[in-house]
Amino acid sequence: MSFNSTDYLHDQINKQYHQQPKLTRLVSMLGEFLPLESNITDDVIKQIITSDIDTLQTLVKQQRVSYADIATVFYNRAILHKDYHAVMSLNHAVVEEAKQCEYSDDHDPLYGIPVLIKDNVSTTDLPTTAGAVRLKDFYPNQDAEIIQSLKNKGALILGKTNLSEWANFMTTDSANGFSARGGQTMNPFGDYDVGGSSSGSAVAVTLGLSTVAVGTETAGSVIYPASQNGVVGLKRH
Repeated sequence: MSFNSTDYLHDQINKQYHQQPKLTRLVSMLGEFLPLESNITDDVIKQIITSDIDTLQTLVKQQRVSYADIATVFYNRAILHKDYHAVMSLNHAVVEEAKQCEYSDDHDPLYGIPVLIKDNVSTTDLPTTAGAVRLKDFYPNQDAEIIQSLKNKGALILGKTNLSEWANFMTTDSANGFSARGGQTMNPFGDYDVGGSSSGSAVAVTLGLSTVAVGTETAGSVIYPASQNGVVGLKRH
Protein backbone atom coordinates (compact mmCIF):
# COMPACT_ATOMS: atom_id res chain seq x y z
CA MET A 1 0.00 0.00 0.00
CA SER A 2 1.70 3.19 -1.18
CA PHE A 3 1.88 6.29 0.99
CA ASN A 4 -1.03 8.69 0.44
CA SER A 5 -2.79 6.31 -1.96
CA THR A 6 -6.57 5.91 -1.75
CA ASP A 7 -6.15 2.59 0.06
CA TYR A 8 -3.68 4.15 2.49
CA LEU A 9 -6.05 7.03 3.32
CA HIS A 10 -9.04 4.71 3.81
CA ASP A 11 -6.95 2.50 6.07
CA GLN A 12 -5.83 5.49 8.15
CA ILE A 13 -9.37 6.83 8.51
CA ASN A 14 -10.57 3.43 9.72
CA LYS A 15 -7.78 3.24 12.29
CA GLN A 16 -8.19 6.81 13.50
CA TYR A 17 -11.98 7.05 13.70
CA HIS A 18 -13.50 3.56 13.67
CA GLN A 19 -10.93 1.14 15.10
CA GLN A 20 -9.21 3.13 17.84
CA PRO A 21 -7.54 1.03 20.55
CA LYS A 22 -9.30 1.11 23.91
CA LEU A 23 -7.08 2.83 26.45
CA THR A 24 -7.69 2.37 30.17
CA ARG A 25 -6.63 5.96 30.82
CA LEU A 26 -4.82 8.81 29.15
CA VAL A 27 -1.85 10.41 30.86
CA SER A 28 -2.90 14.06 30.94
CA MET A 29 -1.10 17.06 32.41
CA LEU A 30 -3.43 19.84 31.28
CA GLY A 31 -4.79 21.23 34.54
CA GLU A 32 -7.72 23.61 35.09
CA PHE A 33 -8.93 26.79 33.37
CA LEU A 34 -7.20 29.99 34.45
CA PRO A 35 -9.03 33.28 35.16
CA LEU A 36 -8.86 36.06 32.57
CA GLU A 37 -8.66 39.79 33.17
CA SER A 38 -11.99 41.61 32.76
CA ASN A 39 -10.83 43.37 29.58
CA ILE A 40 -10.34 40.05 27.77
CA THR A 41 -13.74 39.75 26.13
CA ASP A 42 -14.82 37.12 23.62
CA ASP A 43 -13.92 39.51 20.81
CA VAL A 44 -10.41 39.99 22.21
CA ILE A 45 -10.00 36.22 22.61
CA LYS A 46 -11.00 35.74 18.98
CA GLN A 47 -8.48 38.38 17.93
CA ILE A 48 -5.71 36.69 19.92
CA ILE A 49 -6.30 33.19 18.55
CA THR A 50 -6.56 34.39 14.95
CA SER A 51 -3.55 36.74 15.00
CA ASP A 52 -0.08 36.06 13.68
CA ILE A 53 3.01 36.76 15.78
CA ASP A 54 3.50 40.32 14.51
CA THR A 55 -0.12 41.20 15.27
CA LEU A 56 0.14 39.79 18.79
CA GLN A 57 3.22 41.94 19.39
CA THR A 58 1.32 44.98 18.12
CA LEU A 59 -1.56 44.27 20.53
CA VAL A 60 0.91 44.17 23.42
CA LYS A 61 2.71 47.32 22.22
CA GLN A 62 -0.61 49.17 22.11
CA GLN A 63 -1.38 47.86 25.63
CA ARG A 64 -4.58 46.25 24.42
CA VAL A 65 -3.45 42.92 25.90
CA SER A 66 -0.51 41.70 27.94
CA TYR A 67 1.78 38.73 27.36
CA ALA A 68 0.07 37.11 30.37
CA ASP A 69 -3.32 37.59 28.68
CA ILE A 70 -2.05 35.85 25.54
CA ALA A 71 -0.58 32.95 27.52
CA THR A 72 -3.79 32.52 29.53
CA VAL A 73 -5.99 32.50 26.43
CA PHE A 74 -3.91 29.82 24.71
CA TYR A 75 -3.58 27.79 27.93
CA ASN A 76 -7.36 27.76 28.34
CA ARG A 77 -7.89 26.93 24.66
CA ALA A 78 -5.76 23.82 25.05
CA ILE A 79 -7.99 22.63 27.89
CA LEU A 80 -11.19 23.63 26.07
CA HIS A 81 -10.24 21.51 23.05
CA LYS A 82 -8.67 18.61 24.94
CA ASP A 83 -10.94 16.09 23.19
CA TYR A 84 -8.92 16.58 20.00
CA HIS A 85 -5.91 15.15 21.87
CA ALA A 86 -3.57 17.67 20.26
CA VAL A 87 -1.87 18.76 23.51
CA MET A 88 -0.65 16.27 26.12
CA SER A 89 0.88 18.52 28.77
CA LEU A 90 0.87 22.20 29.67
CA ASN A 91 3.45 24.35 31.40
CA HIS A 92 1.58 25.43 34.55
CA ALA A 93 4.09 28.24 35.11
CA VAL A 94 3.64 29.81 31.67
CA VAL A 95 1.40 32.67 32.81
CA GLU A 96 3.74 33.62 35.65
CA GLU A 97 6.61 33.55 33.15
CA ALA A 98 4.58 35.76 30.82
CA LYS A 99 3.99 38.30 33.60
CA GLN A 100 7.75 38.89 33.70
CA CYS A 101 7.79 39.88 30.00
CA GLU A 102 7.74 43.55 29.01
CA TYR A 103 7.42 44.82 25.46
CA SER A 104 10.39 46.39 23.69
CA ASP A 105 10.94 47.14 20.01
CA ASP A 106 14.39 45.58 20.44
CA HIS A 107 13.05 42.16 21.37
CA ASP A 108 12.90 39.20 19.00
CA PRO A 109 9.44 38.73 17.39
CA LEU A 110 9.01 35.51 19.42
CA TYR A 111 9.56 37.30 22.73
CA GLY A 112 6.67 36.54 25.10
CA ILE A 113 4.90 34.32 22.57
CA PRO A 114 3.63 30.91 23.81
CA VAL A 115 4.93 28.03 21.66
CA LEU A 116 3.80 24.40 21.65
CA ILE A 117 6.46 21.70 21.21
CA LYS A 118 6.16 18.19 19.77
CA ASP A 119 6.70 15.69 22.56
CA ASN A 120 9.80 14.09 21.09
CA VAL A 121 11.77 17.34 21.50
CA SER A 122 13.65 17.47 24.79
CA THR A 123 12.45 19.98 27.39
CA THR A 124 13.70 20.10 30.97
CA ASP A 125 10.55 21.64 32.44
CA LEU A 126 8.04 19.22 30.87
CA PRO A 127 8.23 15.45 30.29
CA THR A 128 9.55 14.29 26.93
CA THR A 129 7.85 11.01 26.07
CA ALA A 130 7.56 10.51 22.28
CA GLY A 131 4.02 9.45 23.16
CA ALA A 132 5.10 6.47 25.26
CA VAL A 133 3.45 5.93 28.64
CA ARG A 134 6.68 4.34 29.90
CA LEU A 135 8.35 7.76 29.59
CA LYS A 136 5.57 9.81 31.19
CA ASP A 137 7.89 10.94 33.99
CA PHE A 138 11.04 11.40 31.94
CA TYR A 139 12.61 14.85 32.25
CA PRO A 140 15.78 15.29 30.14
CA ASN A 141 18.86 16.85 31.73
CA GLN A 142 19.00 19.62 29.14
CA ASP A 143 16.81 21.30 26.57
CA ALA A 144 17.12 20.48 22.89
CA GLU A 145 19.02 23.05 20.84
CA ILE A 146 15.80 24.46 19.36
CA ILE A 147 14.32 24.90 22.86
CA GLN A 148 17.45 26.71 24.02
CA SER A 149 17.16 28.98 21.00
CA LEU A 150 13.47 29.70 21.63
CA LYS A 151 14.13 30.53 25.28
CA ASN A 152 17.04 32.77 24.33
CA LYS A 153 14.67 34.71 22.09
CA GLY A 154 12.23 35.08 24.98
CA ALA A 155 9.60 32.64 23.68
CA LEU A 156 7.49 30.82 26.29
CA ILE A 157 7.09 27.04 26.23
CA LEU A 158 3.33 26.54 26.51
CA GLY A 159 3.20 22.75 26.42
CA LYS A 160 3.90 19.51 24.55
CA THR A 161 1.88 18.17 21.62
CA ASN A 162 0.74 14.67 20.74
CA LEU A 163 2.29 12.72 17.89
CA SER A 164 2.35 9.38 16.17
CA GLU A 165 4.07 7.38 18.93
CA TRP A 166 7.85 7.27 18.47
CA ALA A 167 7.28 9.40 15.33
CA ASN A 168 5.63 6.42 13.58
CA PHE A 169 8.55 4.08 14.23
CA MET A 170 6.56 1.77 16.55
CA THR A 171 5.08 -0.40 13.82
CA THR A 172 4.32 -0.40 10.10
CA ASP A 173 0.63 -0.71 11.01
CA SER A 174 0.31 2.40 13.19
CA ALA A 175 -2.36 5.08 13.00
CA ASN A 176 -1.20 8.60 12.23
CA GLY A 177 -1.50 10.81 15.30
CA PHE A 178 -1.99 8.00 17.82
CA SER A 179 0.08 7.51 20.94
CA ALA A 180 -0.55 5.41 24.01
CA ARG A 181 0.08 8.44 26.20
CA GLY A 182 -2.04 10.97 24.34
CA GLY A 183 -4.64 8.93 22.48
CA GLN A 184 -5.75 9.66 18.92
CA THR A 185 -5.19 13.19 17.61
CA MET A 186 -8.29 14.23 15.69
CA ASN A 187 -8.55 16.26 12.50
CA PRO A 188 -10.63 19.41 13.28
CA PHE A 189 -12.28 19.28 9.86
CA GLY A 190 -13.88 15.86 10.30
CA ASP A 191 -13.10 12.20 9.71
CA TYR A 192 -10.00 12.77 7.59
CA ASP A 193 -6.48 11.46 8.03
CA VAL A 194 -4.85 13.75 10.58
CA GLY A 195 -1.39 13.05 9.18
CA GLY A 196 1.77 12.23 11.06
CA SER A 197 3.92 12.27 12.85
CA SER A 198 3.68 15.94 13.97
CA SER A 199 -0.10 15.71 14.11
CA GLY A 200 -0.60 17.39 17.47
CA SER A 201 1.45 20.43 16.46
CA ALA A 202 -0.55 20.91 13.25
CA VAL A 203 -3.94 20.41 14.89
CA ALA A 204 -3.03 22.75 17.76
CA VAL A 205 -2.37 25.62 15.36
CA THR A 206 -5.54 24.85 13.40
CA LEU A 207 -7.61 24.98 16.60
CA GLY A 208 -5.99 28.22 17.76
CA LEU A 209 -4.21 26.65 20.73
CA SER A 210 -1.07 28.56 19.78
CA THR A 211 0.09 30.80 16.98
CA VAL A 212 3.09 28.60 16.26
CA ALA A 213 4.12 25.04 17.12
CA VAL A 214 7.26 22.99 16.64
CA GLY A 215 7.31 19.59 14.94
CA THR A 216 10.03 17.27 13.70
CA GLU A 217 10.53 16.24 10.09
CA THR A 218 11.66 12.93 8.63
CA ALA A 219 9.69 12.00 5.51
CA GLY A 220 6.77 14.43 5.55
CA SER A 221 6.27 14.46 9.32
CA VAL A 222 5.72 18.23 9.36
CA ILE A 223 4.43 19.06 5.91
CA TYR A 224 1.94 16.19 5.66
CA PRO A 225 -0.04 16.89 8.87
CA ALA A 226 0.17 20.60 8.10
CA SER A 227 -1.46 20.02 4.70
CA GLN A 228 -4.08 17.69 6.21
CA ASN A 229 -5.10 20.28 8.81
CA GLY A 230 -4.97 23.47 6.76
CA VAL A 231 -1.92 25.20 8.21
CA VAL A 232 1.56 26.13 6.96
CA GLY A 233 4.35 23.69 7.75
CA LEU A 234 7.93 24.84 7.28
CA LYS A 235 10.58 22.17 6.80
CA ARG A 236 14.06 23.29 7.75
CA HIS A 237 17.05 21.40 6.31
